[in-house]
Amino acid sequence: ITVCIRVGRFLGAGLLGRARTAARTALVTGIGCACCTALLTYVFRAPIARMYTDDAVVLAVAVSLLVYVTIYQLADAIQTVSLGILRAYNDTRVISLVCFVTYALIGLSVGYVLARTPLLGAPRGAEGFWIAYVIALVFASLCYIVRIRYLHHLSKENIAFRIAR
Repeated sequence: ITVCIRVGRFLGAGLLGRARTAARTALVTGIGCACCTALLTYVFRAPIARMYTDDAVVLAVAVSLLVYVTIYQLADAIQTVSLGILRAYNDTRVISLVCFVTYALIGLSVGYVLARTPLLGAPRGAEGFWIAYVIALVFASLCYIVRIRYLHHLSKENIAFRIAR
């Protein structure tokens, strides 16, 4: 939300360069924080899992799934900050389309195939859904970054029109 307000304020004032700088700064900050939490999650995944269970089977599964959580955190940081930037540009239709494609079509479909069917090897259960969700999240993050790059190159008039509607 903060990035949306900050970038939106600069866009509304016609300060496109400052809006771009605020967007980049927020992305770098978000990625930096996510790298820290991802590293901590990876390093301490066994103690984290042990806080919730003593069952050896459940513990092994949880520790293995926490590896996917580390990747997820990085992609989610990019996605979350990017969503705020895109909202500042009043670009919500693209957000809706990307969310539908990535989560409903890619995430659920690939997740089902990986988790429940033998189409791509043995069914992977929960791991299959995590793999698919990470793939979907990375794809969404890339789409949002490409869209932000596009918006950053629009003219002042085009941006003013976009944010006024």
